[in-house]
Amino acid sequence: LIEKAQKLGMDAISYQVDGEGPDHQRTYTAKCFSGSKLLSEGTGTTKRTAETRAAINALRELSVR
Repeated sequence: LIEKAQKLGMDAISYQVDGEGPDHQRTYTAKCFSGSKLLSEGTGTTKRTAETRAAINALRELSVR
């Protein structure tokens, strides 16, 4: 994702992760940004999974362009 964004001249990639639910059943939602522009979102039971899914979704969106 980072390489693709650089090739397209986009701003740096960053993530914002929020969690919901009780500690033993937490669900995380990650938002993937290029600068201040929202590229995609992903969810998962760990922060890493949510970020990975957000990155995959962003790559799919960028590949369509």
